[in-house]
Amino acid sequence: NGEVIEKWERIAGEKESFFLLPFVPLLQVGWAEGFLQAGERRAIVELFNDLKIHEDEAYNLLILYLNERPTEEFFTTANDILDEWLDVLPEEQSAKLRKFLHFGCLRVACASSRISLIPDVNSICREEQRQLEQIG
Repeated sequence: NGEVIEKWERIAGEKESFFLLPFVPLLQVGWAEGFLQAGERRAIVELFNDLKIHEDEAYNLLILYLNERPTEEFFTTANDILDEWLDVLPEEQSAKLRKFLHFGCLRVACASSRISLIPDVNSICREEQRQLEQIG
């Protein structure tokens, strides 16, 4: 949808970084405590690499957002754009993307450096839990 991409371009600066849009909720969960822990950063980069996204602009923007927390306004606007995109995607693609978002957000939240051999949803901090609930 061209309108969705144009809205993304207005907040991100370039439409070529559109592939980063599904990572906004993951970044938001990671930054929930006001900082990114090494495990959260690693989880986000691994998910990005797992999807084999070969867009330099998206990767460069991801690195920027891993090093510098985006504003609340950015998170709010980007999540609105993501919701709009999910609504216009074909049902099957939308369902896959929603599943990725759910799994990705949980993976990031569980990736904190808390000492645990097995990632545990019960170890998610309050701030991350609030972000997960807000993202849906």
